[in-house]
Amino acid sequence: MSDLVVYGSATDPAEGASVASTGTLPAGRYRVTVTTVTTGTVAAGDLNNVQLQVGSTVVGTLLQVATAGSNFTNSPIEVNVPVGGAAISVTAVADASGDSAVYNAQIVVHTEAVF
Repeated sequence: MSDLVVYGSATDPAEGASVASTGTLPAGRYRVTVTTVTTGTVAAGDLNNVQLQVGSTVVGTLLQVATAGSNFTNSPIEVNVPVGGAAISVTAVADASGDSAVYNAQIVVHTEAVF
């Protein structure tokens, strides 16, 4: 089975707003890699202002560079999707710094469950 790759972006995301999401995945343990890129007008408040979630559970803060156009690939993270399934998402931790800050994310879910 091939990896699932999802791209997303949000302009001036509010706290908790989705930047990218996989849609519901079946229960299991997965290895996930996230790359983040900020574009537009960004400020220091945009530094590391994204987090990884499984359903409504925050897994942890992701690293994000607050320099426009710079990308950062986070180390792979192993996550558990609960029985019944859930989406894996990148969301904003707090409000973005301004109207023209754009958060971009690529989520790569390695679809072979990790045992």
